[in-house]
Amino acid sequence: MEEVSQLERQSYLYKLEALRSQIDRHFIFNAMTAIQHYILENERRLAVEYLDEFSELIRTILDQSRKTHVSLNEEMKLLVSYINLESMRFSNKFGYNFVIGDDVDTESPYIPSLLIQPYVENAIKHGLMHKESYGILEINIQKTQPDLLSVCIKDDGIGRENHKSINEWKKKNEALGQKITEERMEIYSKLFGSKFSVNITDLYDDNNSPAGTKVDILIPIM
Repeated sequence: MEEVSQLERQSYLYKLEALRSQIDRHFIFNAMTAIQHYILENERRLAVEYLDEFSELIRTILDQSRKTHVSLNEEMKLLVSYINLESMRFSNKFGYNFVIGDDVDTESPYIPSLLIQPYVENAIKHGLMHKESYGILEINIQKTQPDLLSVCIKDDGIGRENHKSINEWKKKNEALGQKITEERMEIYSKLFGSKFSVNITDLYDDNNSPAGTKVDILIPIM
């Protein structure tokens, strides 16, 4: 890979900051929409509880806002807060499980912040929230090489095929976080010479009916 000049590097860093700002706004907008829903439905107690959880999450995001990279533990803390918020928002209709490899040091590896969250968001909103029965979200993190993390996000929701019936505006809004994240990955790859990759697999049951989605992300450790 060609060496990145200082001018190009600075340009890439500015682009990363702009993209990070967009994803923060996207996230906050979605959370405020949930609070508005509770208020309109006259569910004041739930609105207050949600707002308390949301405030904690915003504090975490602000703590990380000046950091280009965060520890895996910091990223996981943010993910747990976000998933708990979404679970509350959708009446606790799904559970989640983290699986961390024994050789993964959650304090040492540094990765770009808010890199995993958009794919978790898609798993919940595109799959689990539309499922009639209780759903499960699993996040599996393993070290495949000394400098490479493998993150697998799997849900047993309705699958992407069934989700196509959702109106176009909603799909575009929910896909924004993933699009921004993919742009960030491209820039990080250029900056550090390490290839980030994402592979999305549709899951099917024994009757060949959609049964969820699996997202595999390879993240170079910074």
